[in-house]
Amino acid sequence: MEVKPRWTVVSDGRSLTELVASLERHPNWRIGLYAQEILSRTRIKIAPSAIHDLVVIKGEEVGPQPRRTTENILREARRRGFATPSPEAALLLREAFPQEALGYSRVIFFHKPLRDRDHHPALLTLHYPAEDDPKGNRLIALEAYPQTMWKPTDAFVFLAPQKPLHKSARPVVNRRNRSRREPNYARLAWRHVPM
Repeated sequence: MEVKPRWTVVSDGRSLTELVASLERHPNWRIGLYAQEILSRTRIKIAPSAIHDLVVIKGEEVGPQPRRTTENILREARRRGFATPSPEAALLLREAFPQEALGYSRVIFFHKPLRDRDHHPALLTLHYPAEDDPKGNRLIALEAYPQTMWKPTDAFVFLAPQKPLHKSARPVVNRRNRSRREPNYARLAWRHVPM
């Protein structure tokens, strides 16, 4: 069954540093200090015009509190065929929508964990503004260990399952030159390998 994306964002070729700078200049966006520190240490390749079709697993769908752990959320994502999003997608979604429009108090991206200076794993999270800063829709980072427990109101973000290539879209192999490599479509489309 085809999964309909909850949100779609498109890369425009900006680096993580440029995306962070754009959010910091915006009067309504705020980046937490912990997220700033982690992003300053993160290096990823970004492809222009890459499309990120984002899907959500709700906290309440994973089960009661003892089961609502990072490990079980990843297991549920694998069961549904979801893939790992890029950290870049969190910044693009933060730039595109205020928290109220997203409909969740915390939107947690289950990308490959980023590491802080002490090598603790963390996930980028979109969060409601602080009470003393009503305009500051926030991008923060939360530590995420396998047994970390999450709230039933949280939204966990993954990539929608990839659609198989149609026959007409498959690369043509030159039989006279079998050594020629076929393009890596997964990489060209900036899709992470499913977990």
